[in-house]
Amino acid sequence: MEGVGQEVVNASLHLLIYGFIVILVFSMKDRAYYRCMVLAMASCVAMATIREGSEIVIYVGGFISSPELFVSVSIGSIIGAGIGISIGVFFYYLITSMSLNHGLRFGLLLLILIAGGMILQATQLLIQADLIISQPPLWDSSSLISERSLIGQLLYALIGYESTPSLIQVFCYIASLFLMIFMIIKTLRYIKK
Repeated sequence: MEGVGQEVVNASLHLLIYGFIVILVFSMKDRAYYRCMVLAMASCVAMATIREGSEIVIYVGGFISSPELFVSVSIGSIIGAGIGISIGVFFYYLITSMSLNHGLRFGLLLLILIAGGMILQATQLLIQADLIISQPPLWDSSSLISERSLIGQLLYALIGYESTPSLIQVFCYIASLFLMIFMIIKTLRYIKK
């Protein structure tokens, strides 16, 4: 794809994950949609695994050719995986320790933020591939939270943090959040009935 295949594939996977999250939230309304909900969850996990797995293969594959860097990259990868697993376990036990109502609301809030991050990252990738016109940034918050800092990297992974977003990125992010909030409000109203 003229040198932008990885960006297009990753952006497509982000958009697919967002779509499956929307289906997941919609299917939470009724037990009749249980199979649809399970399929949406499995699809989200499969798409995320493909996306992250391919990046890990590319990352580690690049360092295999440099034996002097391979040990430090392996140790860093293991530490990163440990941090990711720890955060996942933390959120799992946090949600399961809450009441059903509060746990559901907190889980849905996390889904809103993750889904918005998927759209923001997809938009960034499509801009890099020149499929969306690049625009000047609306602001620069890198002096507050740098994308290269630990907090910036964590925010990027969780919600798609961008310190210099363009107008199209902000618009797509807000639109995706509003769609998710709308779907979640409808779902919560239906669950209460």
